[in-house]
Amino acid sequence: MNSIKALEADAGELFKQIGQIEGVDQRTLALAKTNLQQGFMWFVRSIAKPADPFS
Repeated sequence: MNSIKALEADAGELFKQIGQIEGVDQRTLALAKTNLQQGFMWFVRSIAKPADPFS
């Protein structure tokens, strides 16, 4: 779990750096951010296995 969180932090820093580059398409960068956030969420949930309140 700690390795996933560290990788997520590294990806966040890279995202910030890329966002500062002139000419970067901000719309596609925003889509990348959303998809990375979702990917890391599922990555963590695959390990954490939270209780399902609907079952």
